[in-house]
Amino acid sequence: MLRDKNGKSIITPVINAMLQMMTRFFYSSAVTTRSGPHIRDANSVQRYWNYFVIASLPAFLIGLWNLGHQTNIAIADLQLIEVPGWRASIINYFDIGFDPDAVSACMIHGLLYFAPIFLVALLAGAIWQALFATVRGKPVDDGLLYCAWFFSLIIPASTPLLSVMLGMSFGIVVGKLIYGGSGRYLVNPALLGLAFLVFSYPGLIFGEGAWVPVAGYDQPTVLELVADEGGVDVINAVGYTWWQLFVGDRPGPVGITSGLGTLIGAVFLIFTGMASWRVIFGALAGLLGTVLLFNAIAPDNPMFSIPWY
Repeated sequence: MLRDKNGKSIITPVINAMLQMMTRFFYSSAVTTRSGPHIRDANSVQRYWNYFVIASLPAFLIGLWNLGHQTNIAIADLQLIEVPGWRASIINYFDIGFDPDAVSACMIHGLLYFAPIFLVALLAGAIWQALFATVRGKPVDDGLLYCAWFFSLIIPASTPLLSVMLGMSFGIVVGKLIYGGSGRYLVNPALLGLAFLVFSYPGLIFGEGAWVPVAGYDQPTVLELVADEGGVDVINAVGYTWWQLFVGDRPGPVGITSGLGTLIGAVFLIFTGMASWRVIFGALAGLLGTVLLFNAIAPDNPMFSIPWY
């Protein structure tokens, strides 16, 4: 049985710490801060992260539809009469179907892939955060939902749940908790978890059929297709329109493919005062300037040229 430094069992404190995390997510303290560098109001770090999770919902919903859409297209292209797996059993039981043109069918199919990944990531992060808080005798750290949510948004839907648990565990422990928690870690835990999967299981990210979870079907991402075509114009090279790229109708991570969803989230953050338009505009200007500079230096060199999509 796990015990703390005083020899007492930590099972009950861990459970209490997990309940505390849920309470702190739904209820934010109304006590204002009195010292820098914090803004002197009732917006805690947890509340700020909650706003960013809300801002990601448009991109998430579009990505959820896109995941189901790409999966149903693959099923149609392969002309599968019987689709294997428990997800297909649920879809067949409720007579939802695999029509790639039905928005509700695509959304449900995408959700059946995303939900287990998110729940496993959330559970793994909650256990580690509660364990560290109990052993150290300190309050539970903020940011669990944020880390688990964004980690789930950037990994392939075909990722095995064991790999999800390992990646989230590595990101939350090595990237966050050992440095003391929120505000002290050196790298983003979600991105570190993704890096762990990239180096430990490269086939998950770069393997055949990584981004469309249908066995025997391989549809690379736009960047992979453009690289194969030598960097020519995306419309002529890969058959996607600019509207498809902007909306997010292409293989890729759930939370990253849609520029439209990201733009809606940015407007929400600016409107609510959670983000500054100056910071967003400055980052965009820096991106555009870098792309223009490198493309001007060596437009045909894959080490320098940066595609616009």
